[in-house]
Amino acid sequence: MKNNKGQALIEFILILPIILMILLYTIEFGRITLKKQELESNLDLIVTLYNENKKEEINNFANNNNIIVTYQKTNSLTTIEIKKNINSNLPLINNILGNNITSKRTIYEKSEQ
Repeated sequence: MKNNKGQALIEFILILPIILMILLYTIEFGRITLKKQELESNLDLIVTLYNENKKEEINNFANNNNIIVTYQKTNSLTTIEIKKNINSNLPLINNILGNNITSKRTIYEKSEQ
């Protein structure tokens, strides 16, 4: 009868880095998803402030939260896009997803006659 006590330890040592990588990447993708949701909430606030014509508050909010806000007007439509820089400590995340997360919304502005 063979003694297989060391075999389980060797298999565990070989599989452990793969399990840890999967766990760390799952946590990182969850963190990025949470940041994206936070950016969507920030966009809601910025659109509300834009509709109330409070551009100074938008600039202050963007500066305090390290957000880049851009506006693009086309006729009666305005597209507001916000970007935030994110950095990941895990390899390949920035190559796959990029360094910025963005969110944009197009709003209709009624013409005043």
